[in-house]
This record gives sequence, structure tokens and C-alpha cells, in this order.
Amino acid sequence: MVEQTAAHLREGFQTGRWAGALPGVLQLADELMVSKQIVRSALLLLEQEGWVENCGVGRRRRIVERRSKGASGRPLRIGILLYEPLEGDDADTIKVLLSIRHAIEMAGHSCIVGKHSLAELNDNLTRISRLVKSADADAWIVFVASRIVLEWFSAQQVPVYAYGGRFHGLPIAASVSIAAPALESAVKQLVDGGHKRISMLIPTILRKPVPLPSFQKYLTLLTSYGIPASDYHLPHFDETPASLEHCLDSLFHVTPPTALLVGNSMYTTAVLSFLARRGLQVPRDVSVICLTTDPVFRLRLPSLACCENPTKEHIANITRWIAGVVNGRPNQRQASFDMVYLPGGTVGPAKR
Repeated sequence: MVEQTAAHLREGFQTGRWAGALPGVLQLADELMVSKQIVRSALLLLEQEGWVENCGVGRRRRIVERRSKGASGRPLRIGILLYEPLEGDDADTIKVLLSIRHAIEMAGHSCIVGKHSLAELNDNLTRISRLVKSADADAWIVFVASRIVLEWFSAQQVPVYAYGGRFHGLPIAASVSIAAPALESAVKQLVDGGHKRISMLIPTILRKPVPLPSFQKYLTLLTSYGIPASDYHLPHFDETPASLEHCLDSLFHVTPPTALLVGNSMYTTAVLSFLARRGLQVPRDVSVICLTTDPVFRLRLPSLACCENPTKEHIANITRWIAGVVNGRPNQRQASFDMVYLPGGTVGPAKR
């Protein structure tokens, strides 16, 4: 992590993100989303390499070596608006966010993350408008937004890119990961293993007011296998620990599922904890599939069955969009990229 932070700072020097005196350690730690100790170690490494000069106690370090910016045209200030507050264990979102930030800064632009998420703002357009105005960004990338939020953005002068969410039919650039192919492979493996009591736990925005196409396809797929789809297969819960716990309690009260498809790594951690407290073993008693990948599960035994997000394809699409914004011709290309199912040791035959 120290070397990664140092590399990120070097790139910032090259693109002109930082010039002259560097911000203090606390500000850099907050901006780069790492600990103060990691920032101090990275700065020490950069001092040894000759990139940074230590000007003494109480004085800010100065950049010794500057590189030319890597982008043509004027540099942009690009805002990112997340769906939920960024948690330390939300590795998938962190990976995507860092990849986007890297692409933006390598193109010679700067990146800011909104102080509040859409969930915190409760999709309140007045509050969103205030946040957008105060950030003074040249363009926005919005994560998994509702229809009302994206309609509002599409009516503004500022260019917007929707990363997931309900953007279909709106005149904005966007990309989305299509879970259907991965879900089809996952459900087939479960059904072939004798599973019929299958439940999927995904965030509200993917279910309400109606499931997004990939998750509607999941319900249709169950029906095609002779499993009449109901709320049992796609239950409702709010994004709170208590609501998820209540949902799991209800599912396992009478006819417990033999397989769970879980929307992200945070939910998966909570589900595995719930099953352990119940004395249920994976995959002997319950099969578990996470619908994202997460490095935190790499050392887990048995290996976690999961679905891989096509992050590189999204980044390439975003990079092309940014180039269009720079040239005054932002495109409105809407792309979709298929997720891939990665089988793992958390899937077994249904318990008879």
C-alpha cells in the first residue's frame, strides 16, 4: 500500500495535480483514503527518490521534480457521486473508484468525490443540487443512481456519466455491468445440484420499483426451471444490519434456503456471520455465491464462488467520454458489459 500511494503521488506530480508545496499529511490521507502512517511512509520514500524536499518541522514538503501533463486541452475537474458512503470493506467499489481516479489523473485531470452519497442525500434533488453547485465540477460520474436523479442530471448543462443505475432512454453517457450471463451460469449450477430454495439478497435500488433486467431475468430463469418465483427468491430488506438480519431470520425460520446469491462483499460477510451463528456450514448446509469479487476473500477456504465485474471495459468507456468532454463533444454512448461467473468451493449439492 505504501508503494501504491507513492506511485499515485508520482502520477499526481506528472499530471500537475500537485505543484509547489504539498498539502499536509492529514489532508493527503483523507484525499487518498489511506492512513496517515501510509502517507508518511510514502512521502519518506519520495524524499529518498528526490521527488519531494522536506522543508523542516511545521513546514510543508515541496515538490522538487515536475513532469509535463499528459493530457491535451484544458484540465478538467471531474466529480464522482457514489450511491452509498464508501466503507473500508467495500473492496469492489473501492477498486472501481481507484481505477476511475487513476484514469482521470493519468489523462491530466483532477478528481473529487462528493462529500455525501446519494443514499445519504436520500435522492433529494435540492440537496443534490447544492452539492453539485458547491463542488464546481466540469463533469460528473454518478454511481448506480435512481431514475429521478439521472433525469435531473440529464437536464443540467454539466456533462454526466452514469455508472450503472436506471439510465435507459436518457440522453447521457453510461455503462452497466450485465449480471444476467453470470447469473444464468450460477443458477444452472445450483439447479443441477438439486437446489430449488434459492434466495437472492441485493440492494433496494436494484429491486425497486421493479427489478433491473438482469435480476428480472433471474426470476424468469427460476420459472423456466420449474421453480415458481416469489418474494422468497428476491426478498426485500433495507440497507441496515438490523433489516438484513431480520430478512435472514425470516428466510431460515420455516423453509430455509439451500442457496444464497448475495449482492456484494459486505452482504456476504454478514451472511457468512449469520450462518456461522446458526451453526450452518458452507457449502454442506447452504451454498453461497457473491455477485461481486473481493480480494478479502482470496485466502478464504473453501474458495468463494463469485461473479467478476468487467472493470477494465468500464474504465475504457469512461476514458473515451472524458476525451469527448475535453474537446467539447461529450458522447452519449451507453454500453453494457457482461459479468462472468467464477465457480468456487462455496457451492455444493442441495442438502436433502
